[in-house]
Amino acid sequence: MFAKLQQQISDLWKAEKKVVTDVTEIKRVTGNIQQSVVKSDEHGKLADEVLEMKSVLSRLSAEQHAGNASHIDESNLTANVGKTLNDMNKRKKNVVVTGMPEATSGSSDSDETKRLDELAFSTFCEENLTVKPVLSKLGCRRLGKGTSSDAKPRRLLVHLTSEQNAQDLLSSAKALLRKSQDNYIASTIYFNPDLTAAEAKLAFEQRQRRREDKIAQQSRDKTCGESATTQHGVTPTATTTVNQAATSIPATVPATAAALTHNNLSAETASFTTTNVSDTIRYDTIQ
Repeated sequence: MFAKLQQQISDLWKAEKKVVTDVTEIKRVTGNIQQSVVKSDEHGKLADEVLEMKSVLSRLSAEQHAGNASHIDESNLTANVGKTLNDMNKRKKNVVVTGMPEATSGSSDSDETKRLDELAFSTFCEENLTVKPVLSKLGCRRLGKGTSSDAKPRRLLVHLTSEQNAQDLLSSAKALLRKSQDNYIASTIYFNPDLTAAEAKLAFEQRQRRREDKIAQQSRDKTCGESATTQHGVTPTATTTVNQAATSIPATVPATAAALTHNNLSAETASFTTTNVSDTIRYDTIQ
């Protein structure tokens, strides 16, 4: 009985030792697991930092690229402005003549035709204007390609030696051409400054506004005149009679006026369109 009790106590001691050993092992494993979790968190933080660094590098690269593009655009803008100003300064020495008949001597681009155009221009200035401008070494040339089916002569680009010569020529033409006894000269030949495409468009729009303002002013004057006539004792019967008489007049006069206005606007638009096309390539072909 006593021996059996001792054996049971011995077994209990062995079991306790085993439990202690197992607990120790469990603690060791738990500690390893905790260390792994901590390391895993550190790896996660490190990965987040790497991603953030990549994002910053990408943003800096994009800003640098945008800065380079902005610098390039600014350089291009400066170059374009300089080129435009140089072109405008060249054009200030030029005059464009519309309606001057073309010389015929075989090829429309031959040197002989160019010489005849220069001679015709100088002769025209001597006979119809108060100035005889001096041509530069570039002389005169026709704008655009000529064809045998052209009903109107091409515009003549005249290169002069100075801006003052061009201004004097334009002033003389403005003062004298519309008063010419020659109907063709008075109605067809015009001297204009050599404008860029943008300047030509602006000038065209300004002329349109002046026409519209003139028409509106004429309409207002007519309305004021009719009101004044009514206030000075003209009876409604008389007004009705006048209106009926006006109605009986044939409508050919207004129609003719409308047709003339339409033709003028169409010619103006066609001239402006031609100016845009030719002016765009002018100095590329001269040099």
